[in-house]
Amino acid sequence: MSYRTIVVATDGSETGDRAISTARSLAGEAKSRLVVVHVNQMMAGRRGRFPVYPNEEELQDKIRHQVRGLKLDGVEAELKVHRVSNGHPARPIADAARAIKADLIVTGTSRRGRLAGLLFGGVTQELIRIASCPVLTVPRPAR
Repeated sequence: MSYRTIVVATDGSETGDRAISTARSLAGEAKSRLVVVHVNQMMAGRRGRFPVYPNEEELQDKIRHQVRGLKLDGVEAELKVHRVSNGHPARPIADAARAIKADLIVTGTSRRGRLAGLLFGGVTQELIRIASCPVLTVPRPAR
């Protein structure tokens, strides 16, 4: 199957890296457009809002570098960063895919363990539920 537009959801983790690599392979000869989506989750504190991940700036730099690498490889690629203070991070990913009429969303599995996923809701699980196109999940590497 050929995909014209693929959304790649990444949190900058190892599985996010694998999702980008998988999407790059799927793009292959079809010259698919890759839209890399990263959600900067914010939490409220006494002194304002702060990123959930303390290394958020580093994560975004890493993802920008990955997108530049895709472009250097001749892939039509762009990065979209969304900031979410309230709500599930899967929503802006699904909304981005819907807005650009993506044919596929590629995402890695969560950083969280099984219990945290049950308590807080996994992004991948929510994407599968709300996305308007197929969702391909890329597992963490075997340890």
